[in-house]
Amino acid sequence: MKIVKKFLNDNPCDKSILFMCLALMAFGLLLQLSIGSSRGTEHSLQYFQMQLKWALISLPTMLVLSRIKNIFTLINKASFLLILFSIVALILVLIIGTTQKGGTRWLRFGGIGLQPSMPASIILILYTAKIIHKKYLYIERSTLINFIKDFLPLLIICALVFGLIYAEKHLSTLIVLGIAILSMFFVANIRFSTLLILVVLVGGLALFTIKHGEESYRSSRMEMFSQYSLYHKLFKIKVSDTNDDAYQIKESLTAISSGHIFGTGPSKGRAKHYFLPDAKSDYIFAIIAEEYGFIGGLIVIVIYTFIFLKSCTIAWKTKNLYLQLAGIGLALNFFLPAMVNTGVSISALPPTGLTMPFLSYGGTSFFFNAVNMGLILNLSTFEEGEI
Repeated sequence: MKIVKKFLNDNPCDKSILFMCLALMAFGLLLQLSIGSSRGTEHSLQYFQMQLKWALISLPTMLVLSRIKNIFTLINKASFLLILFSIVALILVLIIGTTQKGGTRWLRFGGIGLQPSMPASIILILYTAKIIHKKYLYIERSTLINFIKDFLPLLIICALVFGLIYAEKHLSTLIVLGIAILSMFFVANIRFSTLLILVVLVGGLALFTIKHGEESYRSSRMEMFSQYSLYHKLFKIKVSDTNDDAYQIKESLTAISSGHIFGTGPSKGRAKHYFLPDAKSDYIFAIIAEEYGFIGGLIVIVIYTFIFLKSCTIAWKTKNLYLQLAGIGLALNFFLPAMVNTGVSISALPPTGLTMPFLSYGGTSFFFNAVNMGLILNLSTFEEGEI
């Protein structure tokens, strides 16, 4: 314990972000213990135990990454090799990967599963930051035609990575990654007309894919969402009580409404007792809102928002475009899944497979969110203009 305390005290990274990450990790373990203990079987605590193991691996990784002085220089130099590695891993998933919940997203090594789309997102953000920084002088003349000419290699790599992740049926990850990359171009002061065209093209393609894609589950999810969404009264859509596919949405809303202001109390919620099958992951916010109420849910949202805003502030203060873009991209990569998970739970967004960083169950998610935050913490140690 003294070694850990000394390590934390000697670490020059931003302590407020570090403390918030530790708080989320601890609260996530508490939630998994509470959900698991409610199941009453001999294997009921296996998810908590697995989450604890990943926390014991991920926390030291995050702290070590926060202290490697030249890590962004090393990543910058190796970014092309890293992106090639990511593409190979994404291709392997389609060849030898395992399918779960309708998506082929996992590589299995013994008893350990790896979801390559998560490290690929981090690597693509860092690679994009490098290319924008390298070609920053071209940004000012970035009409759509010039933009395509100047950034064609980057666009090809983005299209390849996006296409492979789409083939794995992970559209929600694509949307988050797309927003992060478009935001990086915005920060780099790309011409507004070009950015607007890109947003319309990307957004239109995403909507078309959701509505007319071959996967019927996406259109059925949108139909469910239209019937049970937060906005159904606004658009005067009739709610159906006979749609069995909307079971999780209804149970999530029931759990959240049961929490009221202060919640039912820790471990006293109803939804985790098999009423909400994905309580430990996709609908973790519903458990938080039920047991800790509106106040508890609000505190969680405030923590994620604080981490995001503080990370963006830290990135901006570096006065170095590469670090600014990398920091803002990584901040969005951590923040947006939390907001999407919250939006799904309250039926403000259609159902997706995005988990809440450090709170939802998932080893790959936990580890690479720790890597993401380790890089942001490392960024907080930089002096202005340093790289």
